[in-house]
Amino acid sequence: MEGSAAGAPLKVGVIGTGIFALNAHLPAMKALSDKFQVVACCNRSKDKADKYAAAAGVPANAVFTDYQSVIDFPGVDVVTVALPVQYNLEVIKAAVAKGKHVLCEKPIAASLEQAQGIIDVADASPDVVVAIAENFAHKNVTASIAEIVAKGELGDIVSFELSVQRQLDLENNPYANTAWRQNPAHPGGYLSDGGVHWTALILSTLGPVKSVGAFVRQIHKINGAEDTLAMIFQMQSGVIGTFHHTYAAAAPSFGTFIVTGTKATLVCDELRTVKITNKSGEVVKDIAFSDEDSGPTTKASQDVVAEFADFHSAISRTRSSSSTSSSSSTSSTSSTTSAGEAGASGSNDDDFVVLNHSRATKVDVRVGFHHFAIIVAALRSAQSRKFEDVPHPTSSSSSSSSSK
Repeated sequence: MEGSAAGAPLKVGVIGTGIFALNAHLPAMKALSDKFQVVACCNRSKDKADKYAAAAGVPANAVFTDYQSVIDFPGVDVVTVALPVQYNLEVIKAAVAKGKHVLCEKPIAASLEQAQGIIDVADASPDVVVAIAENFAHKNVTASIAEIVAKGELGDIVSFELSVQRQLDLENNPYANTAWRQNPAHPGGYLSDGGVHWTALILSTLGPVKSVGAFVRQIHKINGAEDTLAMIFQMQSGVIGTFHHTYAAAAPSFGTFIVTGTKATLVCDELRTVKITNKSGEVVKDIAFSDEDSGPTTKASQDVVAEFADFHSAISRTRSSSSTSSSSSTSSTSSTTSAGEAGASGSNDDDFVVLNHSRATKVDVRVGFHHFAIIVAALRSAQSRKFEDVPHPTSSSSSSSSSK
């Protein structure tokens, strides 16, 4: 049961106080101070926990080095999880067991088996919100492209091209010096850690992916695993596309996304501009997004704030639904439970995009699974030298046969 009264800010326990938790999550929660209040935190390194506590205003008696103490801290309603991904399942399982809502940083897990385990945990507790923190799905530029495609401004979609070159500068990029990234437990290292941002962009704008083919290679040993990827996609819609992604570029760049339609072509550059050119070569739409709205930022950016606001809204809907259910008749309770079960399983044809209940977050555990599964399928294709179907999660009733 939540500790905060209705209308009061949700009390947050922060599990993992590293770079992004401090520089992105905390500013977002401060921007939404009417919705969130950090009351406890933990890190295996006490120094890092203390640094976060000082910035968040967390008292010394609420600073810990173990996650269970944060989960059990009096009054905590929700926890944020920003840890090396191999720990996500055990922490989410512990939090949900105590009825705590969870916002967990991407990627969802270190393997599809673990990701399936997270889905099973979430399915078993439909009144607890479990969301994946994938900020690219919340960017204004992503929403703009999705709307343009949905309205048919480009005509029928023919194909897409996404090219992302990244430079990991050990002197200036704090993420590059993270030990768990240099020795990754998750497949493909940076390719899954960062690659899910871009699969989120593709999924959010063009829909789910059916199958992929890929080649990978490793250029820099310091990157810990394969750091360069070339993919070809077949979408469930029949659209085809390509994705080139590297963390071994000589110069920094943030990528170009081109969507070609039968009426016009869209070019998104650096996630900061969107231009549409028609058949006559005329630019018919030119939209600019500010640094606060897009790009590689670690400030209280629009996308992270929107991500937390979406999480809060889902919890509010859950509370409202639970309250209605507890005061209703048995038949009403059964109806609410059925809606929750439908939301947990989604539709058979499109398990990753839309949940069938109003309490879903934009990136729930199934959507997060799909973001990650696309990269896993690409790595499998690179080994098999064959096209690979993107794995689907199983329903709770068949979790014993989860994707591998």
